[in-house]
Amino acid sequence: MRTALAIGHWRLVMGEIRATLMRRGQALSAGETQAPAPPGGAPELRELRRFLGETLLLERYVQTFNRLGVGGGTMGLAELLHYTHGIELPAAYVDRAAELGFAELPSAAALRGATVEAGAQPIDAAILRGSLQSRLLVLAQSYLARQVPPPDSLDLQRQAAARLANLAEADGPDAADRVQAAAEALEAGLAAARRDAPGLVAEGVLGGSEFQALLRVVSDSRLLGPTVRDALLRAAQAPAGAEAAVTVDATGIGPLLVAAPERNRLEPAAAATALQGQFAALLARPFMRAVAQAAAPAARPALFRWNIPALEAAAALVDDHALFQLRDLPEFPAPLRSAVQRAAEERLAAGLVAAVAQAQLPAEGRDLAPVAAAARAAHPVLLRLVVALRAGAAPDDAAALAGMVTQQAQRLLAAGWAQLEAGAGYQPPPSGQLVWTEGKLDPAALYGLADAAMLPALLGRERERLHRLAELAQPMLDVLAAPELGEPRLPAIAARWRGLAEELQRASQGRAGSLAGLERMIGQDLAAVTPGNCADLPARGGGDWFTDQAVRLHARLRSLCQVQTATRAAGAWEALDESFTRLLAGRYPFAPLSAAERGPHATAERVAEFYSGFEDQAKAALAALPGDPALAARARRFIEQMRQARGLLKPLLGLDGVEPGLVLVPRFRALPERETGGDAVIEWRLIGRGVTTGTMSGQRPVPWKLGDPLILSLRWARNAPVQPVQLLPAGPRAEAGTITVTARDPWALITLARRLAPTAGDWQPGPGDSGPMLALRVQTAEAGEPPRATTPAMVFASLGITAQAAPAGPRLALPSIPTDWPVAAPRAILATTAP
Repeated sequence: MRTALAIGHWRLVMGEIRATLMRRGQALSAGETQAPAPPGGAPELRELRRFLGETLLLERYVQTFNRLGVGGGTMGLAELLHYTHGIELPAAYVDRAAELGFAELPSAAALRGATVEAGAQPIDAAILRGSLQSRLLVLAQSYLARQVPPPDSLDLQRQAAARLANLAEADGPDAADRVQAAAEALEAGLAAARRDAPGLVAEGVLGGSEFQALLRVVSDSRLLGPTVRDALLRAAQAPAGAEAAVTVDATGIGPLLVAAPERNRLEPAAAATALQGQFAALLARPFMRAVAQAAAPAARPALFRWNIPALEAAAALVDDHALFQLRDLPEFPAPLRSAVQRAAEERLAAGLVAAVAQAQLPAEGRDLAPVAAAARAAHPVLLRLVVALRAGAAPDDAAALAGMVTQQAQRLLAAGWAQLEAGAGYQPPPSGQLVWTEGKLDPAALYGLADAAMLPALLGRERERLHRLAELAQPMLDVLAAPELGEPRLPAIAARWRGLAEELQRASQGRAGSLAGLERMIGQDLAAVTPGNCADLPARGGGDWFTDQAVRLHARLRSLCQVQTATRAAGAWEALDESFTRLLAGRYPFAPLSAAERGPHATAERVAEFYSGFEDQAKAALAALPGDPALAARARRFIEQMRQARGLLKPLLGLDGVEPGLVLVPRFRALPERETGGDAVIEWRLIGRGVTTGTMSGQRPVPWKLGDPLILSLRWARNAPVQPVQLLPAGPRAEAGTITVTARDPWALITLARRLAPTAGDWQPGPGDSGPMLALRVQTAEAGEPPRATTPAMVFASLGITAQAAPAGPRLALPSIPTDWPVAAPRAILATTAP
């Protein structure tokens, strides 16, 4: 029985354990592992340590198996069985083996020809050593290969060296791009070197103390031993000479990597690291980054305003470049210095051009004063930028900027000249009339003035206007003559302005000239014109601007005289013409809005006198319409407008004997769908004489009579994101978040309606819209910000108008009141007398 049990033990238990140990060795050699990788170190080193750990564990249990096979017994059998099969050996089995002795190897006599097969055959370490050594060499070489940078790391270093060489040797307009490319390549190469730099080889041992400790473990192992250790050392000799092959020489700095024995590795050289920092500092400078930060400039407007802070920022780029040249450029390696300097000049030029383009803001409105003021402040900075571009080897950019400055100055001069022509006060207004006093022309009436004593004031105001425009133009003339812009070539518009300025100066000094002659013509010569010679005044020749004004005035006077002569021939119109001219023409509201404040004003008596005979005169005039269709249409329109005006003027003035006056019922925010920013207005008010109506004080009718002022005010919420501002003196008054529109002339209602009349694009009346619509366009600015032109707020209000005598009666329309008399004359005469 004991022998039978022994045969089973050695064949089944020990034989299966031996087979499993052999399979475990083969699996380990094939790369199969059961234990987790130990923490710490490079991944390849962790794999190497895990493999050695499992190999030593296999070695231990192979030794246990061989010991049991030689001496028998059960010592270590339970641990061995747990390692090979993961099962626990029952204690009863060990007890029975000790009691019966079947764990001892039976003798040949006891076996009687039977065998225990492989269960008692020791495992030869040499069989396992060969396959395990191959696997160990693979893992060790993987770890050792990590000590030499991968090919891509060397490629990056070579690329960096090539970029630096190209930067030093090549020449051309792309230096900035080559510096950028060299900086990026150097950064990539050094980053790869820091990541993949090799360790140092010392006394034939590679990889530092951890790898040396593993070599000692291999040497002490009975399964591996010195033979395997020597094979590992031979494998380590291949990368031992890699130190000389992993660093690249670069232009201006030498080797990219140098030895750092204290850290057992190669590291970026100090010169390479310094150049990397120099490149980074250069590329971070404002003048190098200006182009990247600038958005694509919009198309340059015909007339623009310089953004002074933006130009000053561009000038700061010049200072930054100068500081770089003085302090940083000399620190660059000598072979690279020239290219770096060219790159800095290229980026500075591009940055200045982009900054100047961004500094051009569209001019808003027709006021040239802020545009000219900005140009005057910008010229010194712009001239400095032109000089900087020219000194920075960018002559084309300097010429382009100089051309931009020149072109803007010329456009400003042209715009100023257009305003000069449009507002020339030397010409009579369209409403000017030929009035004869004692057979002589009344110049005051021609210019719409109350009396001749006002003529000197008119001429003085016009001279002041010309002086203001000339002052705006002077900085443009100065910059066009600046030597920084190159050889001065005075354009025609500049020559005209210069001639105007010289004539103004001559007149200011009391010397004779064309201006003095023009003023003498208006102040003295016109008073000598008579009806007999008026239409036959001889034509005059021109010269400078003031002489041209005299020519235009002469031609205008001839036209008026010819038209008046032809008009008088139309007898049917004489009575109406005389009545309108004598009583209403030129008297507000039968005059342009500009006459509302200065007057004169039509009185109730004059209006009543005009309308007392108006209907009979109108019927007679319509019966004698001129043959010219255009003139006939104008005549009909005039009479129709005067009839429509009577519908409002009769109740207002009490022409029918009823109580004079009107009743106004405002409706605020009348067009919310068309308004902009109306939600910020928290209070509307309409103030009459003694009566106020508003959104907070309770809405009620406001009585209004001729002579009563009217005030319309809007108040913005204090916490609104924007507040009203006043950019122009003539605009609505803005104060403490409130906009006030005041009409204090006798015809305040008509003045308010004309001043706030919406444009055709803002609103057009439809069927049933009888009362006037008021449109308020208010400039706003962000709270706490200085006033500047932005998108204005647009709000609307309407007025319901009824008669004071019948406040519940039908609403009255506010008609279009004629402001001039339609001259009825043959077309040929009008063609020759048109101003």
